[in-house]
Amino acid sequence: MLADTFHDQLPEKYFPDGGDRWYAVVANLVKQPNSFWWDNRNTLKVENRDQILRQSFTKAVDELERIQSKDPKNWNWGKLHTVTFKNATLGKSGVAPIEALFNRGAFATAGNGETVNANRWRANESFEVTD
Repeated sequence: MLADTFHDQLPEKYFPDGGDRWYAVVANLVKQPNSFWWDNRNTLKVENRDQILRQSFTKAVDELERIQSKDPKNWNWGKLHTVTFKNATLGKSGVAPIEALFNRGAFATAGNGETVNANRWRANESFEVTD
């Protein structure tokens, strides 16, 4: 939803990463169904909130079906959001055999930034946990 709403209007360096600030932005924006932010400037028609939310939901379901399973019963947060523990010195050496010895993962995770077992990922990059 962040990409569908903001990527056409913001420079790439300001693309939403899904952090706390974007929760607040979306919480306010969702109350404005005809805000200019909802419109995709790359199309001729003018989109509104409901159209973008529907489009984003469809894309999310398609992605989950592609990555995990066509059956939602098989969708699993932890299989999608994983963490790899990287050694601060040798884990980023650039030498694959050394990194394989010193880095551990990927492990399934639970939670997000507002729950027990808090962790974060960058919505504009991947589902891998960053901290």
